[in-house]
Amino acid sequence: MNTNPKVSIGIPTYNRPKGLSVTVQNFLDQTYSNIEIIISDNCSTDPEVQRVSEEFALKYSNVKYYRNDRNVGMYQNFNLAFDRSDGDFFMWASDDDQFYPEFVEKCLEPLIKNEKIVLCSAYAKVLDKNKQVTNVDNYDFTTVGLSLPRRFLKIIQYTNKSHTAFYGVYRSSALHTVKIKTMLDSDGMFLLEMACIGEFQMVREELMTCEIYYNENNTQSLTHEKNKLIDAYNLKPSYLLKNFEKPTMFLVFIKTFITKRIGLNDKIIILYYLFERYFKRVRLFSLFSTLHFFLRKKKLKIVKVCRREEEIDLNTDETILFPLRDFQNFESQKKISRSYGDNVICGNWYTRRDMYEQLINEYKYSEYSHILFYENESINKDNLEELIRSRSGFNKVLYLNSDNNLIVPLRKFLFMNGANSFNLSTRQILKVD
Repeated sequence: MNTNPKVSIGIPTYNRPKGLSVTVQNFLDQTYSNIEIIISDNCSTDPEVQRVSEEFALKYSNVKYYRNDRNVGMYQNFNLAFDRSDGDFFMWASDDDQFYPEFVEKCLEPLIKNEKIVLCSAYAKVLDKNKQVTNVDNYDFTTVGLSLPRRFLKIIQYTNKSHTAFYGVYRSSALHTVKIKTMLDSDGMFLLEMACIGEFQMVREELMTCEIYYNENNTQSLTHEKNKLIDAYNLKPSYLLKNFEKPTMFLVFIKTFITKRIGLNDKIIILYYLFERYFKRVRLFSLFSTLHFFLRKKKLKIVKVCRREEEIDLNTDETILFPLRDFQNFESQKKISRSYGDNVICGNWYTRRDMYEQLINEYKYSEYSHILFYENESINKDNLEELIRSRSGFNKVLYLNSDNNLIVPLRKFLFMNGANSFNLSTRQILKVD
């Protein structure tokens, strides 16, 4: 096994010389040294881009500069950046993001150790329009050890909240089979296609900064302006995408994944997940989901919510939720989030709703039918599995002693009523003393 593989960094750029300079320097300063940096200039009209790029290429032998003869569009320029590389591993780097010196080294390590992993990335610090830290994007996308359908489900859930994993280190051999498509949610589609090929690993440490509203030379990302993006890239069918986005995107995704060379059973499950993503409120579909729910094993997942560090027990088999929002100091959040193992889930949840929903989505299609969230050590957990198997308890949200201790059925149409209270479409709640 090669312990010092070559990593190619592709930087697609257009009219952002200042951002480009910062990004290139980020990778020249990496602790991992076997790196090539590929600047893919999409025919910038600002001559400063070519001057800066040629200056880097002249000074550093591992920096290569390519300028397109014409503007081929953002998506194709990303693909060209990869096509021009020859490393064993590859990553895209946006010219409006910043990467810490340990990024490549720490993301490369899991890929070298486990050949099943095709992508590894890390936490990202997110900046707002005023360049102030809004949160740390630490939504979990680790799929190591999961089956193909479970990987697909987890990445669907992840892409509903974030796409920053896209800017991670990939295994180049996997990238040869997938291209970035010119479409809405292209990076989401790309991550889902990669999830069908192999596993993802998250480094539980903040190693990059994303500035989603970065603007230089009036070249701001159109990610948050759907109609402008559709017009700029002449995406078809434009009328349906603008006015009926969900059913149109559902058909686009179906067309992509129905032709994948994967097992028939996996295809059926993937189509089920895609349908649920875009048509959550279809009543007929909910009936099938409910039937599936009642036929599953009646098993309880236990989750403890800790508000203070001294409450965390690393020797327990239970999953632990630790809300970092209780720590107002950003440096304290960083320190805590990298201190614990996989059984401790740290997150910047604003409300109990956000906190619970993440875990509900995580385990919705697992072997569990219910989750116990508890904050009070005094509750008796001995007979709870019998309770959820009983007719009186199986279809209800169960409150144990207080509103902070509750058992939630993992049903598709479970929803939140306000920020801190649960409800079911059946509106059934049972209090247990």
